[in-house]
Amino acid sequence: MKLKDRVVIITGAAHGIGEAYARRCVKEGAAVLVADIDGEAGRRLAEELQAAGGKAAAERVDVSSPEETRRMADVAVKRFGRIDALVCNAGIYPLTEWEKITLDDWQRVLNVNLTGTFLCCKAVVPRMKEQRRGSIVTIASSTFWSGSPRLAHYIASKGGVIGLTRAMAKEFGPYGITVNCVAPGLTQTATVRNAYAEEWFQKRIDEQCIKRKQMPEDLTGAIVFLCSEDAAFVTGQCLQVNGGMSFN
Repeated sequence: MKLKDRVVIITGAAHGIGEAYARRCVKEGAAVLVADIDGEAGRRLAEELQAAGGKAAAERVDVSSPEETRRMADVAVKRFGRIDALVCNAGIYPLTEWEKITLDDWQRVLNVNLTGTFLCCKAVVPRMKEQRRGSIVTIASSTFWSGSPRLAHYIASKGGVIGLTRAMAKEFGPYGITVNCVAPGLTQTATVRNAYAEEWFQKRIDEQCIKRKQMPEDLTGAIVFLCSEDAAFVTGQCLQVNGGMSFN
């Protein structure tokens, strides 16, 4: 119960990796706000977690909207009393060849992945400053180090997330707020499985130190650690969780 009685907001929590984060955080004793643009799926997950004895609520949120991210923070405080941690997981992962990336495509990815992270942090940091404590976990990608075709806009957005994480760590540290980043590898979600052939996954496994596919549950331990008191003196770091596919 490493997160006992902590209040954690997780964006993009209704599906995939975010759902795994939500389930693990509730298991570790946290009250979780499931924030997702798919409001119906978020509600179903929150109800399931509640039925199993956990503490959870749901809120539909478009992370690229200043108004909706502020409302997200207000709902968490109204429902659970405070905000102890934020996991900025919401993101999009469109595979597009360089020649076909339009300016609208580019801006859409940055609006969700990078600006969305910025707006969510803007919404919760005032509460954390008042409390003189808090944990923020951003989500980048190991593709920042390894590169990958058809992902120029995505990788650029995740590089921006890493830079933003370091800047926020410096700025918020005096208030007792830690800001760290987790960079997943090629994780087995529905989106990823539909995007690549099996041969591609095998190629990645061959290049990893740990020779198996990465699952969403492989990432949850890092999230719990960074949201817990165990990481109270850890900030400005980016932890790659990718089976040794690439190193910082």
